[in-house]
Parts: sequence; structure tokens; C-alpha cells
Amino acid sequence: MRIHGKGHEVSSATIRRRTTERGLPTAMSIAPQALSMSPDDLARHVLALCELSAHRAQVARRRHLVANGCPADVVDGLNLSAENTSADEYDELPATWLREV
Repeated sequence: MRIHGKGHEVSSATIRRRTTERGLPTAMSIAPQALSMSPDDLARHVLALCELSAHRAQVARRRHLVANGCPADVVDGLNLSAENTSADEYDELPATWLREV
């Protein structure tokens, strides 16, 4: 899966998604070729994009707060992603959306 992006928006070649700082989707576009994926694969791909977008937005928020003098204990209390969080963590996707109903 090839994922790249900037800020709160992350995209792959076929899926663009804008999220909140916590990864909740606010906008999405899916190219027609992405619809050829199985529903489970498409859902996993979208979830991975949301997770990555949230991580990047939280790191940016953390940097902004620290750069503007916010005390470290306050920043830590916000539970924002740290810059040293491994990108490998986002290869393990949550089971949400993928459970039997």
C-alpha cells in the first residue's frame, strides 16, 4: 500500500481522505479503480489512511504547542502522537468496520 500526504489530508493513488486530528473522516474521494478492490481491502486501506492522517496531524499539533511554549506536561496530557511513534504501528489496523453484523 503506497501512502503519502501532508497535514490532515492523506492520499493514495486512488483514495483521498481528509480527517480531524483524531482520524475522523471529514471528506473522501475514491477513484473508480479503487472500487475494484474487495470491500474488506478498501475498508482496510481507508482505515490506514485515516490512522496515518491522524498521526501526522497530532505530531504537527504537538510541534506547534511546544514551539509556542505550552508546558510538556500539558502537551503529554493531550495524548497526541509523538514524533518517534513507529510508522509500523499503522500497519496493524483496528477491527472496526470489519466485523460481522
